[in-house]
Amino acid sequence: MTQSVTEVVKDDTAQDDVWIPSACAVCFNQCSIKVHRKNGVIVKIEGNPESAIGMGRICAKGMSGINMVYDPSRLTAPLKRTNPKKDFNEDPGWVEITWEEALDTITEKMKKIRADDPRKLVGTPSTAGAGNFGFWFINMFMSGFGSANVFNSNGHQCGNAEHVLAGVMHGAITTMPDLEFCEYLLVFGAGVGGHAYYAFTSLAQKMADARVRGMKLVVVDPVLNGVAEKADEWVPIRPGTDGAMAMAMLNVILNEMDHYDAAYLKEHTNAPYLVGPDGYYVRDPEGGKPLMWDLADRSAKHYDDPSLRDPALEGTYTAHGKECRPAFVLLKDEVSAWSPEKASEITSVPADTIRRIATEFAQ
Repeated sequence: MTQSVTEVVKDDTAQDDVWIPSACAVCFNQCSIKVHRKNGVIVKIEGNPESAIGMGRICAKGMSGINMVYDPSRLTAPLKRTNPKKDFNEDPGWVEITWEEALDTITEKMKKIRADDPRKLVGTPSTAGAGNFGFWFINMFMSGFGSANVFNSNGHQCGNAEHVLAGVMHGAITTMPDLEFCEYLLVFGAGVGGHAYYAFTSLAQKMADARVRGMKLVVVDPVLNGVAEKADEWVPIRPGTDGAMAMAMLNVILNEMDHYDAAYLKEHTNAPYLVGPDGYYVRDPEGGKPLMWDLADRSAKHYDDPSLRDPALEGTYTAHGKECRPAFVLLKDEVSAWSPEKASEITSVPADTIRRIATEFAQ
């Protein structure tokens, strides 16, 4: 039998009735909320309409955040295992200890590990459990401790690709569709604007507005999920084969259509970097900076040379005695092996569909 909110709070002298702005911490979306506190007791949680993060909306999990304060089964002190035997049928024998004892125990063990070999320490942060700050804090702490043994333990591995590439490409750890201006949204296996992804309570409204405005939505997913069922087109695909379809689309766009923003590639990416026969960048012998081939002067220059005017994206050149080619042409060569017909055999998506979606997306 659980306690009521009023039974948990013992201070009968508190007299207030206020709404306090805050942020939800039940998941990593951290939507903006307003907390209603009455006579010292939290009685309700709502979305904050004055914030763009949530836009006044909050999900059922967010509303249940009140349990983080008043759930009688919540942990209120560190626990220590007293039974060293570990088995499904063994009782761990947890007992409460003080924070001082917990911190002293951890400090003693970590000092011993660091003196012996810091790499023996393994960190397993969770983006969902600790929030983005907790996830990145553990990574920084482990680096300072001297161990590179960190892995994401919360059951999904989006950080293996999305967050790293997003950080490299535009300096943030997340990627979001610009639904106010997007004309064609292609979604691979994600619940954007429906049941998942970042700040989905507000993203759902933005998705609805974009659809009314005329944005086309194409969803590639093995499952007819909540987003796919509302899309202009649902493309069923064999699970785990999204990469093959993406490679075939790149082949269509780069090689069949010859469609790309050359000015952007030259100015903002490593597409013009020269790559030698060993697969590494060809670098300036003096400063070690990656080189590009300047078509204007027909010579190799490092990437931030102020005299560099027109970096080459294709062709074969010789720089410092090495035959080299721009990274972009290597990408075109790599994806050329992935025809829509080949990808169709792997993905079960018809080749004509892959070619059409690639064309629509590029145009």
